[in-house]
Amino acid sequence: MSVISNNDSHPKPLVITRQFNDIDAYAEAIKPLNVTSNQLTPGLFVGSINFADFRGLKFTQVNHNQGFRAEGPKSPRDLTFAISLKFGETQVLSHGCPIKKQDIFGFDRERETDIVTKKDAHIVMASVDLLIFQSLAEQMGYDLGEKFLKQNLIRLHPSSLRHLRAYYQQIAQMLIEEPSLLMQTQMQSLIVEDFLPLLINTLGKSALQNRAQSKNFSAFLPCQKSRRDYKVL
Repeated sequence: MSVISNNDSHPKPLVITRQFNDIDAYAEAIKPLNVTSNQLTPGLFVGSINFADFRGLKFTQVNHNQGFRAEGPKSPRDLTFAISLKFGETQVLSHGCPIKKQDIFGFDRERETDIVTKKDAHIVMASVDLLIFQSLAEQMGYDLGEKFLKQNLIRLHPSSLRHLRAYYQQIAQMLIEEPSLLMQTQMQSLIVEDFLPLLINTLGKSALQNRAQSKNFSAFLPCQKSRRDYKVL
């Protein structure tokens, strides 16, 4: 099984960590994500964005102390799988749908980003090259094509998500506390070779289990809300 071809060309891996105490500087910093951002709650803004770009796999970790909204188009070349590391009460809405502890969301590349967060939200996103994702899913025997991806959100059993969530948490911790580790070639290779199969296996097994219970994906359809249903958090 090959996660990434040896002939794959990619710029030198990049790791960036930045902290902000100004919403305008933060908004400028996330422009490469092709989103516009707005602060929803009053008060001094404090936030951070940490980013690691490997070969075919990128991680973005964001957190901020104020309510926040981000909107904009997604990259047609990547699939983004996001989780919220803060839970208990609803911290994040995606297209008006409350994101729970056991949710992975954001992976419909045809649907624009539309995220609303409460104060102190913490989100980690893994962006995978579309062709690499499709190739590896096929090698692993899973059908994770457009029908699956158009859901944009999948709600897993807590035990099914446990190992993948722990990996997201580990990446987030390294981005915050030890970003230099992510610059090491050996560490980058280890993460790519471990994370992508774990992600696809987690999604694929859940898709198969749901398909066995139903001929469609109705159990995992994202909630449908119009913009007028949104509330400022």
